[in-house]
Amino acid sequence: MVLNQITESEFGEKVLKSPLPVLVDFRAGWSASCRQFDPLLDEIARDYSGRLAVAVINVDEAADLARGLGVINLPTLVLYRAGRPVAQTSGALSKKEVINWLSENLEISSGREQPRILFNSDRINERVKAMARQIEDDFRDQELVLIAVLKGSVLFLADLVRWISRPLAFDFIGVSSYEHSRTSLGVVTLDKEIKADVRGKSVLIVDDILDSGRTLGWIKEHLKKFGPREVKVCVLLEKEVPRIIEVKADYVGFKIPNVFVYGYGLDLRDRHRNLPHIAALEET
Repeated sequence: MVLNQITESEFGEKVLKSPLPVLVDFRAGWSASCRQFDPLLDEIARDYSGRLAVAVINVDEAADLARGLGVINLPTLVLYRAGRPVAQTSGALSKKEVINWLSENLEISSGREQPRILFNSDRINERVKAMARQIEDDFRDQELVLIAVLKGSVLFLADLVRWISRPLAFDFIGVSSYEHSRTSLGVVTLDKEIKADVRGKSVLIVDDILDSGRTLGWIKEHLKKFGPREVKVCVLLEKEVPRIIEVKADYVGFKIPNVFVYGYGLDLRDRHRNLPHIAALEET
């Protein structure tokens, strides 16, 4: 179903109140060259018939309406579900890129997998702030180096260090164990080595999640080779599952059951790290 050339006054009724997810094309009002995408929208409407509606905003109103709705980086496509935007993409995308983006986000927002928010941004901020206070007290008289595990811990690290007022250093280590799987593949390889001098200093590993213990166990033993005074572990999330490698987290943000989580640094198929909350993905 294509809702072609809807106006600003029709947006609420035909998009926000639609029983189907709606792909809204704000590109038509951005430049005449964007008209080349119209055949693609027709193709998407046919392929996703019964699952998706497609709306093209009136050419004279697209830019103003998009900005009023908080849509940035025009030209852009926005996927709406149940009256709210769930995904946005912008730039000159190929047909394959648009189809891949749409298929992935439809699966997340309206298919076999349903997201459930576990921790919203306010709750995360309060917990991170409390963890920072505890860390600051525990390492008050020590030379502290934080080693963050790429990529999932980046947002967590950035917020954590903002609440620590004492001097510290931080560095990054990169390892691979997940690739594009939802479970650990069982092999840990070093992708990026630390550059910070940690000899004789207190090291705090900062990671997004502790589950099997394989990755954090490997990193902890690896860092001990550099002669630190001690190595402790700080994780945002701790899964309540049996450990393959026994690793104790000294600082834990939240404990969670054995569900796949994403957002706030954690990825789903290498996307959605930028979400301000943490969601669980569940099969339906």
